[in-house]
Formats: sequence, C-alpha cells, structure tokens
Amino acid sequence: MGDNDILSQKISDEVVANLLGDVLMQIEEGNEREGDVVGVFRLSEKIGEGGFGVVWRAEQTEPVRRRVALKILKAGVDTEAVIARFETERQALAMMDHPGVARVLDARSTASGRPYFVKDLLEGAPLLHYAALHRLS
Repeated sequence: MGDNDILSQKISDEVVANLLGDVLMQIEEGNEREGDVVGVFRLSEKIGEGGFGVVWRAEQTEPVRRRVALKILKAGVDTEAVIARFETERQALAMMDHPGVARVLDARSTASGRPYFVKDLLEGAPLLHYAALHRLS
C-alpha cells in the first residue's frame, strides 16, 4: 500500500469514528429527533417541552397504527427524584377516567432507561391560549 492509500484509509477511519461517535453521543444524550423510533413509536414533530419532559407527536407502528402523543423524560434530568415525579405523573394520568383528559395508552422506558408514556393525541389550541382567547380566569 502506498502513502496515499494509507492516508486515505486513515482519513476514512477517522470520518467513520467521528460519525459513529456523534451517533452514540446523540443516543446517550437522548437528543431525539424527528424520525427517531422510541419503542414502537416513530417521532414526527416536537409539540411541547417543559422542565423535565418533551412531548412529541408520534405514530405507533405496531401492533396497530395510530397517531399518539409521547412524553419522554429529558436526558440529563434523570435523577431519582425527577424520575419519581415523572412516574407519579404518568400513574396519576393513567388512573384518570374523564372525557376531558387524554388516556394513557402505554408507559415504558427507552433503551437508555429514560421513562416515557404515550397518550391520546388531542389536536387543538394549548390550554393557556384557549383560556386567553376566551378570556377565562
């Protein structure tokens, strides 16, 4: 192998290593993006974000196909206390049975251990926008 071939191979190896490193960092950090798959759910659009979680419009791909909302705990805030609060939230929502509250359809953890839950996807204006529009107290 000539010097140019060795240099080309080193550059190719470095490019692959950098790309692989970027992908692994994204997975470890939990920087989900449009098109990513979490369990059997394909993320399509980020529709909300709070201090601890991110809500995505997603599509369940199996065993049935349907559009859902998926809330996932943000990476980096997954302390025991925050995970406990997140799990309390999803359990409380799962226990509610009211036509004005979206049903919890599924609850699991990602491959990296971050909890998420899946709810009915309700289209419409955010609550605060609706309240302001209708001048609710």
